[in-house]
Amino acid sequence: MRPGFLVDGYNLLHKFADLAELLDRNSEQARTLLVRRLADFRAMRRVSVTVVFDGTSPGFPQDPGSGVRVVFCRQGRTADDEIKAMMAREPNPRSITVVTSDNAIVRHVRDFGAKVVSSEEFAGLLLPQAERPALEEAKDAPVDVGEWESWFRSIKPDFGQPKPAPSRAKRGRKR
Repeated sequence: MRPGFLVDGYNLLHKFADLAELLDRNSEQARTLLVRRLADFRAMRRVSVTVVFDGTSPGFPQDPGSGVRVVFCRQGRTADDEIKAMMAREPNPRSITVVTSDNAIVRHVRDFGAKVVSSEEFAGLLLPQAERPALEEAKDAPVDVGEWESWFRSIKPDFGQPKPAPSRAKRGRKR
């Protein structure tokens, strides 16, 4: 494995409320959406990303065109077992950052010299990227002047109304 990120798939997936909820209804779609988020991260950071999931999924492609390597465990093995085995085979474990909040994996991979990022922290890195297209689109949207005027009037009812001319009444001078 070249320098990059090794991700505990379900551990990270459960840190996203939308994906965790979807997992109960459609696990394949939840995994696909997580892989897309990882692909965006991979493209932006120009690093390798491998995500390991428990179980098998015969229809799920190993590299769904995203550049993210997807690994499912053989029967009788867990993602934890697979991540530990991958680290044991890794010739340069210091070049790997493991994404997990599983304490047993954290202790194991640190013994190899790998860096660790919690799934919560990593999810925070991915989420802004997932929202970025919507923000970019909103930033470039034209401004509707009528909406602005309406908003200002809701705060200040006389907004846009001509101001009365100052009174020019003569005042008597005190001597």
